[in-house]
Amino acid sequence: MYNKRIKQTFLASLTVICHAQSFIVNGRSINLRHTVVEVSSSVDPLDDLPFDDATLEDIVFDMDDMIEDPEIVFSEEDLSNLYDISIPGINSTDSTPIPISLSDFQFISSDVAYFYLRDELGLSEDTMWRITNEAGSVLGMKASTLREKVAVLKTSMILSDEELRAMITVFPTLLHLSAENNLAPKIRFLLQELDLKQEELKKIVTGCPPILGYSFENLSSKLSFFTDTMGFTKKECRDILLELPRVIASSVETGLIPRLQFLRQEIRIPNSDIRKIVKKNPRVLTMSVEHNLQPKLIFYFIMTLYMQPDEVRKLLLSYPQILNYNLENHIQPITRQFLSFDFSAYEFSRMLLRFPRLMTCSLTKIKRVVSYLRFALGLEASDVRRVLHQAPQVVSLTIENLQQKVDYLLEVAEPGSVAGHPSSTRVLRKLIVGMPSLLHLNIETNLKPKVEFLQTQLGPEELSKAIDRLPTLLGYSLDNRIKPRLMQILEAGVDGGSITVGIPMKEDKFEGWLDRRAKKMAKENETKENGISPSDTIPKLLDTDEKGRIKENDGRVVHWVRKDR
Repeated sequence: MYNKRIKQTFLASLTVICHAQSFIVNGRSINLRHTVVEVSSSVDPLDDLPFDDATLEDIVFDMDDMIEDPEIVFSEEDLSNLYDISIPGINSTDSTPIPISLSDFQFISSDVAYFYLRDELGLSEDTMWRITNEAGSVLGMKASTLREKVAVLKTSMILSDEELRAMITVFPTLLHLSAENNLAPKIRFLLQELDLKQEELKKIVTGCPPILGYSFENLSSKLSFFTDTMGFTKKECRDILLELPRVIASSVETGLIPRLQFLRQEIRIPNSDIRKIVKKNPRVLTMSVEHNLQPKLIFYFIMTLYMQPDEVRKLLLSYPQILNYNLENHIQPITRQFLSFDFSAYEFSRMLLRFPRLMTCSLTKIKRVVSYLRFALGLEASDVRRVLHQAPQVVSLTIENLQQKVDYLLEVAEPGSVAGHPSSTRVLRKLIVGMPSLLHLNIETNLKPKVEFLQTQLGPEELSKAIDRLPTLLGYSLDNRIKPRLMQILEAGVDGGSITVGIPMKEDKFEGWLDRRAKKMAKENETKENGISPSDTIPKLLDTDEKGRIKENDGRVVHWVRKDR
């Protein structure tokens, strides 16, 4: 159907064609500045337009005010004839129309940038508008010129049509660059300087298309910053650009150097540690000092949470991605939430140092975990605070994950108990509050192997008693602590249940304790073998005078009275 939008768009399309002064068609020169399509319709196209002849003339001949609509496709009927609309005395001295056939028009349009970009490359309407606004002169180029540029890009990086369209959308000026003098040399430069593979080059360029628009001097200075100023190797530099290609878009003088100096001088982070931080999170080098780094590192970590610069350094080395989170909308609301749990700012800073990824959790998730500990498990508010303070990792777990661990621990510590029952609250309180880190240990790879080993050596009932005496027992390493200590105890002839006494000790104290315990057990065994009860030996050890040193109260020994010898 013929409508007003088609007519307006077609006039705009002809404006693009008119960037070329003339074409040679079938051996004759045709001046396109005096050419327009007569569209077959029952309605006069010019009469139907909402402006007079003078305005129409301005639209047709004023190149800067025209628009393009890349979605419109014309039929052969619409393009049936082309006529010269020269107006004698106004825009032409020749009053004789020169007809152009549809085949002539198709020949002309095949080398017009507008139609090539819209129809062959398949650029969207929004992208066409961006090209018009940001790189309008591209529409005046021949399609053959653009094809050459596109060929260089696609063959050098094996780009798909979709990837090419995405690059042009992000950086329309890319089409301005010369294939021979800019694109090809720039691609060779990047391949050689960074020792890139074709796929790596593709990832960097598609991640930051403006990189092809920088001068060789500009690119060299940026690469020199990474290798010479910061001390990265070529491989490390390549890895950083592959991780975050747009880091190359930062200015050396006004962006990269000020950020590096801030971390060095204000936070007192040595260059070697800055390299580690940047390798983990290259975004640090793209963050504004004034609006990002300074408010987070100085105002929040140091002034609000009372961290020392060295603690901030350790935090960034552990999890530099914490700087990626918004201060006002994410970091501060989470901080206020924990302060509402009656933590001090200093206590919260300790939690962050233990588990910086706490900031990856949403407020909703944090509240849900706290509610589960408080109400589903029946822990007191002070107990919940201890769990969060000692093991902040629990806020990153799902309720389902927590429930599975609680059920498993209950079954081991007190078989038959069910979470939520009053009888289980005491067990859970002793177990979880005594060793909060049990909640973030994996059942299959951590808890279960320990339980199976201890149950084999001690028996399920004795293990339950041992956990009751020492709730932290399952928190020790199986291979580095539980196995070697228990095997030494059993080999020494000491009761395995005494592991609850021996396992917390340091190595030297443990050896001394085990030696004494083994001798005592040997003596007791010897006494039993001789048929003498330990209670029978007590009277023999006390003569009449010694017996008088015992103070009794209804048969209960109160204390001993020492006698001077």
